[in-house]
Amino acid sequence: MEPPEKRARSNSVDTATAWAVQAFENEGDVEVDVEGTTVRVHSLLLGLASPVFAALLRSGMQEGLQGKIELPGKSKDEFELFMSCLRPGSTKRVTEATVDILLPWFDHYEVSGLKAECEEILQSMPVTTARLFQAHKYNLQEQYSRCLKNIEPEEFVSQFEEFAKMPQVLQDLLPIVKEQAKFKELKTFIGLLEHFIGDVIDLSCVLPILSLCLKNACVLKDELFTKLSQWIKGTPDTPDAMKVMLAMLTMLFDEKVRTLNMHMTFRRQVSDLAAHVYREIPTHQNITRSAILRYAEENFVNYYL
Repeated sequence: MEPPEKRARSNSVDTATAWAVQAFENEGDVEVDVEGTTVRVHSLLLGLASPVFAALLRSGMQEGLQGKIELPGKSKDEFELFMSCLRPGSTKRVTEATVDILLPWFDHYEVSGLKAECEEILQSMPVTTARLFQAHKYNLQEQYSRCLKNIEPEEFVSQFEEFAKMPQVLQDLLPIVKEQAKFKELKTFIGLLEHFIGDVIDLSCVLPILSLCLKNACVLKDELFTKLSQWIKGTPDTPDAMKVMLAMLTMLFDEKVRTLNMHMTFRRQVSDLAAHVYREIPTHQNITRSAILRYAEENFVNYYL
């Protein structure tokens, strides 16, 4: 714990700093109306920090002529936080708690140095779909590249409808995920998606189809997605046609999933049988468990399926 005299000195410094800031603001030559409140600021400070504010203040518009700026739809608390980062000698820094609030301000008003500080903070935080979209929206190139390379398959699947609304992000993402082993289960689906994007198909129109295919990616084969592309191109873009196609695809996928489950069950049973037989064979005989399993699969599993 700090000694009482040290805490007292610290409090005195804080009080003096607060008084100096208040005095500085009271002398401001520009009034900013935000959320029904007028805040006085220095035009020089705004103009040096932001090219956008500088253009407003030197223009022949109301802001430049009357020394008054209106910020409709903006939050007073957010504006004061924004200003606290601009003041000379300010110790206020962007943090993980404030980066999502401040980034839109720094981007809109082109405060490039502090926007770069936001990107540095974001690069130390976990990658999510929301972070990827944020980096794209605010043109954070390094953060955007980092997020593209580190999106997890689970995140891609759970947020696919959001991805479908942003075809440019999908175009940037797909070449990367194709090369990553962790996306191998989605390889055919990724091919289908690339095919649609290449044909300039509006993904929002076929989103139910894509979502169904993604849900059943484990049984989506190349030949199926080729036929699927042909069906979609030849089908009228109507709700009824979409319902019919969804119903047909659902039946087809259900059948394929049942077949896959049967295959897995048979394989497990054959593996158990091979293990049992292998235990009964004398060790001096030249036979292996893998050979039994391979023979059983070739002659029983594939035959019945």
